[in-house]
Amino acid sequence: DAGGAPDEPAGSDPAGTDTNTDAALAALLGGNDGDAGLDALLGAVDDAPGSDLDALLTGDDDLDALLAGTLDGDTAIGGDDGASLSDAPDGAGDTDLDALLAGDDDAGLDALLGAIGSDEDMPAPAAEGEANETEDEMSAIPGDGAGDERKVDQPFGFISAPRPAPEDLRRTGFRMAIFGDFTGRAARGLIETGDALAARRAIPLDVDTVEEVIEGFATDLVLPVGPDGAGIRVSLKELDALHPDELFDNVEIFAGISGLRQRLKSASLAPAALDQLRKWGEAHGQRLAPPRRKSAGSSVPANLKLGAFQQLIGDSGGRLTQASPIDDMVARIIGPHVVEAPNPDAAAMLTAVDDALSSAMRLILHHPEFQSVEALWRSLDFLARRIETDTKLTIDLYDVSAEELAVDLAAGDDLSESGLLKLLADRPLGEEGPGGYSALFGLYTFEETPPHAELLARVAQVAAHVDAPFFTAISPGFLDVAKEDRHPLVAKAWDTLRGLPEAAYLGIASPRFLLRRPYGQRTEPVDAFDFEEFTESEGLSGMLWANPVLLVAVLLGAGWSKHGKEMSLGSVMSINDIPFHFVRDRHGDQVALPHTERNLTTSKVRDVVTRGFQPVLSIRGRDEIRLGSFQSLAGEEIRGRWTGVPMPPKAPPPVTPAAAARPADIEMEIAAPGDDGGADLDALLAGLGSDAGEGEGGDADLDALLAGLGGADDTGGDDADLDALLAGFDDAGTGPSDDGGMDPELAALLEGL
Repeated sequence: DAGGAPDEPAGSDPAGTDTNTDAALAALLGGNDGDAGLDALLGAVDDAPGSDLDALLTGDDDLDALLAGTLDGDTAIGGDDGASLSDAPDGAGDTDLDALLAGDDDAGLDALLGAIGSDEDMPAPAAEGEANETEDEMSAIPGDGAGDERKVDQPFGFISAPRPAPEDLRRTGFRMAIFGDFTGRAARGLIETGDALAARRAIPLDVDTVEEVIEGFATDLVLPVGPDGAGIRVSLKELDALHPDELFDNVEIFAGISGLRQRLKSASLAPAALDQLRKWGEAHGQRLAPPRRKSAGSSVPANLKLGAFQQLIGDSGGRLTQASPIDDMVARIIGPHVVEAPNPDAAAMLTAVDDALSSAMRLILHHPEFQSVEALWRSLDFLARRIETDTKLTIDLYDVSAEELAVDLAAGDDLSESGLLKLLADRPLGEEGPGGYSALFGLYTFEETPPHAELLARVAQVAAHVDAPFFTAISPGFLDVAKEDRHPLVAKAWDTLRGLPEAAYLGIASPRFLLRRPYGQRTEPVDAFDFEEFTESEGLSGMLWANPVLLVAVLLGAGWSKHGKEMSLGSVMSINDIPFHFVRDRHGDQVALPHTERNLTTSKVRDVVTRGFQPVLSIRGRDEIRLGSFQSLAGEEIRGRWTGVPMPPKAPPPVTPAAAARPADIEMEIAAPGDDGGADLDALLAGLGSDAGEGEGGDADLDALLAGLGGADDTGGDDADLDALLAGFDDAGTGPSDDGGMDPELAALLEGL
């Protein structure tokens, strides 16, 4: 199989027990955060019959040949299945989130979110008929007259409708529902909620129909570039349309640039072409760049409170579909390269035009809206070729943007009226319906903010209502702040969420993994012109990443295919044939980047797991990634039909966070290994050194950011302190560095390899 078959694990994936304090966790992990510590974190397993790790590592083989390198002195891990150890929610006391966000806390949350999305991220709408004033206007637009922010009485929501009886679910097979913005709805300013969203039809996916399905998602995008929102129109009709050769043939700006190139080669036409280039250089000296913001199709907006999502009404005026004139766009793209040319002769100008051609292609390929659609379409191809569907194992797709999901769930506190719940409960569970889903997957990315905790609580309640876990992703930016150093509002909201019974239905994975190699002569050649996609300045933001829930979906599908109704989590934990990319480090040596956007080391895995998230691990020296744990956000094995545990009782709001556990109360539960067994984690991790040298508090300047903050219970906060604290939460994304130097995230990744 070209897609690569899932590998057998070393053992089953045991559930863990929540812990409360980092001190207690440190005691469990051991002082050096080494072998014993990771055993406690990810669970111990016995040797598999017929699988001798010693034989695998004979001779002079170093564990580095198997596992990822170190980052900031950390020891990278891979290999065995992860257990589900997680800290219990911190704190106790008043548990009504209304009180949490009432009064002075509103000012604190405003300041908290203000640093995530500043005023320039949400400009005033342009007058009707005018071009967009800024690049960020291309995200969903607060409509005129949209009204004030909705008052939220129950931040975590509730469901008044009765739950379906188990017999109503009628699950004879394993049905997956996958949600994503497959047609670029957010980029086109389309938002539907409630009954309109509930009417969205399910689209079956399998290996025989994947190309037809993608063709059915054909879309036209206008990609804004530059400070004034100038747009490039791109029509995408099929999977092949994403390739640079197809873009070169079908996007008008390339015809304009190529025509100028031919004129420069003509003795009679070159003088006029040179004069034109000189004028463009005088008029346009600043390079265009892809927007720094994230796509609202795949990333939930992070700069809004829950009650403000209703103000996103889409592009009612059609402003997002207005492309700039081709001649003007060509001038904007080429002009800066003319300025940078060493001299004004024809040869230098020809080189400048060639450079502009590559820049134009990167403007499209690395635009967040294009990347969102490309990643989703290639994800469908990834799933269709790796999950062997049949009459019992099926995949349904729903074309829903991250923005639509947020607006729908935030529209009212009674989630019975939400389009998501109606979509999952009404038609599938009706008399003519196919029955309930076994697992739900949202190809979205959340952030560790209070409003996103509230949205995920609502997602969890819907998932529990239909007895199907919901898997989604979180940005790895949370790794930059230690769990104990989170802002009080963040800690309170997320710990309260983790205390919900319904949190057992939430699986949140991180980080993303590479979906395709960058185009280039040695990787994926382009015929139309000499094109190298990867640049050090754009770094990781210029690479195409897959949502980590794809890994989860493939593993669950493989588990069902192998065991059917007897499936259990952990029977399959890794997949191979994952693309990789080589780069030059600061010493000029060629090194392979990890398959993931963050290199999770032992201490980083601890940070992921203690927050209740599912770590995705890159295995060095192999084309393989591995899921570290099937834990839920609640810290236990994620709830599903495989657990045999009844649905949790419906609890009326307000919700109370779980009481904090004392260190003396903490117990470790290691599940017994399955019949297949697995390599002993001690043997796999033999030789791992201590990563205790890592900084104690995440960011080096966190102390400076926290200077002036009050005690841990001070949730009112000071605006200036909150702005400083949350400066790292940048919903605008990464983008290329302004000085043309190396992308900071790429530099940090290389530093530890």
